[in-house]
Amino acid sequence: REGADSLLSVCLVHGFVWRNDKGAVSSFSYDHKNRPRRQDAPEDLVENGSIYVFKPWVLRQLNNRLGGKIALHRMDPLDSFQIDEPGDIELIEHLISFRQARPAADFGRVRFLVLDFDGVLTDNRVTVREDGLESVTCSRGDGFGIGLLLKAGVEVLVLSKEPNPVVAARCRKLKIPCIHGCDDKLPVLQKLVADRGMTPAQVAYVGNDLNDLECLGWVGNPVAVADAVPEVRAAARHITRAPGGHGAVREVCDAILTALKTKPL
Repeated sequence: REGADSLLSVCLVHGFVWRNDKGAVSSFSYDHKNRPRRQDAPEDLVENGSIYVFKPWVLRQLNNRLGGKIALHRMDPLDSFQIDEPGDIELIEHLISFRQARPAADFGRVRFLVLDFDGVLTDNRVTVREDGLESVTCSRGDGFGIGLLLKAGVEVLVLSKEPNPVVAARCRKLKIPCIHGCDDKLPVLQKLVADRGMTPAQVAYVGNDLNDLECLGWVGNPVAVADAVPEVRAAARHITRAPGGHGAVREVCDAILTALKTKPL
């Protein structure tokens, strides 16, 4: 779709990288004199060595796997470990055991999908114009998935702490209700579910950051996007392969729709 000549797999890395070059130490991925907040830092992607795809001419002419127009395939950081040292084997064994022990989400029971906005329907970044207006980037695929879910009879709602009008504007486009500027989400979510005569087991909540933890702990189907903070990933029963704003919501919608084929509404 991108018309690329070659592709490599990468994963998102959050952090501030330093370099030691023969004893000369310097900040590499940021300016340490103007350290940004972690969530405002540039998006750094690390080559994880899992996938390389290239057209034959790239290898023949360039003697390299990568060349021409290069595309990136994002992978879950937890799927990006490599075994270089004996300790890596133990780490990966623990990771596999943890994943096997985590109960899977029961998407076939979901009747109500609740989404955070920033970092779920967006990539958690914001563009600020000179006049102070903010804009965000969303995935059209997410919107299409939401439309399919609505047609299947599943309610979808955005519950966000973000007060910016861009939240309401996007939700109007998606034709779904939203509650934004909400500092204490859990009581609001509990009332929404009670008003619908539902139980927590019928609710899926998708989050990415610490202010989602209470809601994730209450619903029956807590979901974390791939680039969620570790605490959110640990609380989830399902972790998407795609990061927020890059098809994570579409992935959840597809999972629910697939499950509903065996447990129709």
